[in-house]
Amino acid sequence: MAKFKPLFVILAVMVGLGGLKGCGGRGGPDLHSVLERTVGGLLFFDEFMTANGIDVAGDEDMHELARTLAAKFNAEPKIWETRIGVNIFRDSTIEGYQDTNQNARQDEGEPQLFTVEIDADNGRLIATRSSGDTLAHPLGDFAKHLFAGGMMKKLLALQLEAGFKVGHFDDREVPMVEQSYYFEKPQKNAKDGDNNKSG
Repeated sequence: MAKFKPLFVILAVMVGLGGLKGCGGRGGPDLHSVLERTVGGLLFFDEFMTANGIDVAGDEDMHELARTLAAKFNAEPKIWETRIGVNIFRDSTIEGYQDTNQNARQDEGEPQLFTVEIDADNGRLIATRSSGDTLAHPLGDFAKHLFAGGMMKKLLALQLEAGFKVGHFDDREVPMVEQSYYFEKPQKNAKDGDNNKSG
């Protein structure tokens, strides 16, 4: 996959190190946990946009989406031993990286931990750890709702601008997890998802 210069970069919310649950091996966080939190973050932010009357996502909304996802990835229980920073690339790929020095930038020596890609044609999210392990999560009953929203339209538009064609992910045979995310409707103006449980 061609890598794009980050379009929106956000540092995860500062949190103290606590007990780790669902952590992966040395190759990165547990992908099941990554996917559950990504789905939860996407749903939460989509509901935030609806609650606040935002029909079309702009650049600032994408920045807030990254902030929401970062808060999810760093919520308790921990899924990685250090804070996770988030980039959203120009092809809509979501990247989680190890922000060792907590300076809101991915510096030299701060490795990519995982990526999450949106496969709209097959209604799934595909997560890949830096070790190469992959896992997919079905969007299930919420797929139609998400794809009709302004946030997902923006992300899919980024894929088109990057040259993605119909069926771009069709040859990706990836194990699928069961649909198992948690979702609550957010309050108006609650952008970071902190009042919402994480998977």
